[in-house]
Amino acid sequence: MDGLPTTPELLATSNQKVVDAYFEIASFYQQELGDKAEANKIYAELLKKFPENNHLVAIYYSLYLNNKSANEAKSEEYKQLVLKKFPESNFAKTISDPSYSAKQSQLENIAINNYNVAFDTYAKKDYPNLIKQVNDNISAFPDNDFAPQYAYLKAIAIGRTAKVDSLLTQFNLINTLYPNDKIITPLVRDHLKYIEANLEEFKQRPVALIDFDPNAPRFVSQATPTPVENKPLVTGNAPVKVADATVAKPVEVKPADVNKPASIFSAAKSEEYYYVIDVADATLTLSSSRFGLGQFNRGNYPDNDLVHKLVELDNDQLIYVTSFVDLEDAKLYESSIIGQLKNIMKVPANLYKGFIISKENFEKLINRQRINEYLEFLKDNYK
Repeated sequence: MDGLPTTPELLATSNQKVVDAYFEIASFYQQELGDKAEANKIYAELLKKFPENNHLVAIYYSLYLNNKSANEAKSEEYKQLVLKKFPESNFAKTISDPSYSAKQSQLENIAINNYNVAFDTYAKKDYPNLIKQVNDNISAFPDNDFAPQYAYLKAIAIGRTAKVDSLLTQFNLINTLYPNDKIITPLVRDHLKYIEANLEEFKQRPVALIDFDPNAPRFVSQATPTPVENKPLVTGNAPVKVADATVAKPVEVKPADVNKPASIFSAAKSEEYYYVIDVADATLTLSSSRFGLGQFNRGNYPDNDLVHKLVELDNDQLIYVTSFVDLEDAKLYESSIIGQLKNIMKVPANLYKGFIISKENFEKLINRQRINEYLEFLKDNYK
């Protein structure tokens, strides 16, 4: 009986983990592998086990889309469930107005551009102008998904120009206004713990952040980092592994298709895996996106020394996070970041794609053709 939930609260937490795991697996089949039939089976199983869950509208919408050509009656059934049960959702608005998604994409691109302008101001250390830009953006778009990240830029600007009490005010405000944020708030909570433990030293400073390095944890200027041995993923605020055999489906290797030429990629087990974000535009500046990725990693995996690097190809840029000791750890990381990518990445959503890859296979990604071949390999081999 050890390890089983023993209170209603623990049972609810355990059930939510199972729901999330089912949903992530179904989403992977649908979005990454393009296997609508398998995704539908997992969505159906999820609805059978948990008919009321926090992913309901997304599941209904996915089943509406997945059945459009295969089963029009079932597609219509799920369409009506979205419209009747969740009339104010973005999913319902997209069904009612086919141009809604395009309009939203335009607004999202404006939001991305505005944030990148503010980030450039931050990079130039023009703190007074940065604070004004942040205030203007949050005032004009209070529900902006980037609001916590704007607030963090403002906090750092204040920390570079004022004493520690002003910085603490900003950090505590972030903690209060955005308690459920998964990118900034975990990092800010870590900052607050460090400042509290070293408060007397901070109070002696003329400004709170005299030598702040945004890429270093806990405001400490770091020497050149020494290589560290890869270690299993230790989660802070990120999801934990779900030890449910019905949910955590093992990776199955499909039989080789004799009609297809042999792939240069290998499904062999590796001792090192990466998580890659492929940006299909070599002209874009990714500084603000990499900054957001670093914030996510430091806030959610502070004990894992995760590093992200950039490889530039002719037509693509590959941001890759190193390293994970096995495929399970890489999948755990992917499940935690996939829902945050739209706020981490400051480029249009149609230009990037995330995926897991072994170190050996990554070294073969030399151009767009190889990337496409690997994505096909991923679809054909890992189900």
